[in-house]
Amino acid sequence: MMNQYLELHAKRRESQSKVLVKLIDRGDEIIVHTSELLQIDNKFSTIPAFVQPFRLHYCDESQNSANVTRQLKKLLFNQSVYITRQGSMINGSYPVEVILSNQQSLNKMILQQ
Repeated sequence: MMNQYLELHAKRRESQSKVLVKLIDRGDEIIVHTSELLQIDNKFSTIPAFVQPFRLHYCDESQNSANVTRQLKKLLFNQSVYITRQGSMINGSYPVEVILSNQQSLNKMILQQ
């Protein structure tokens, strides 16, 4: 059972009591019991989702690999982070530095790999 509130998109009913949902904040899909779903208040349903593309400051995206992506997901899963913009928008996204809850720089961790 989920122990937190998450914004989601219901994709399809899997059975009478199960629904496949996409977790908007995390990006993954899970199957949940219908008793875990709550209706959003109408005044909030008209607010568009906020998504801001960014890239890790000093990280070369052309060198990105499936391994780096897996490592990022592992480091960021269920964690609060502090994101600071590092300059102007480049090619439609802002360069940022991401600091994990243990005060480590995600950017530096990725660069060391």
